[in-house]
Amino acid sequence: QSSWFPDMIVDRSGRVHITYATGLLLQSGGFDQVMYTASDDGVTWTEPNDIAALAMGPNRESEVARPSLFLDESDMLNMTYRGLGTFSVFFTRVPISAAGMARSWSPRQEVGNIAYFSRVAVDRRGNIHVIYTSNITSKQCPICYHIFYRQSTDGGTTWSEPVDISRVNSGSAKPQLLIDPDD
Repeated sequence: QSSWFPDMIVDRSGRVHITYATGLLLQSGGFDQVMYTASDDGVTWTEPNDIAALAMGPNRESEVARPSLFLDESDMLNMTYRGLGTFSVFFTRVPISAAGMARSWSPRQEVGNIAYFSRVAVDRRGNIHVIYTSNITSKQCPICYHIFYRQSTDGGTTWSEPVDISRVNSGSAKPQLLIDPDD
């Protein structure tokens, strides 16, 4: 199966968790999917399962979901991914023990619209931090992805207003997000 933009984390037990983007074409259309698989030894993997599926456009337009994972201190697996249509970035989470079951993930929350790449992290207090890129065009820079930041202090139910934290006028791509020991 084709896969794009994999992301991987390793939990405290040494179990490897991987998500990646793929698609499923059907006669009536298709789906952009986020797949999940895990392994305890790096050799034997769980059956890949689609934990998110978004309908492709009416003409089979498709976008790679670009999932991003973060495992927090309470063993919750937090994920952002991109969807077709509004090109929004969505957030969802699940207890790591149930990550392979699509129905166990929380209802997705839109955290950014017209977005491209995203990253998620959780600090020691449980605050969720998301950054994502969104194209802000200008005459000087027709393709200029700015980095936007949002946070949630209630497990992803509500989010702060988006803030453009870009520091360059020429655009940004594939931002990374790290939280130090002092949060």
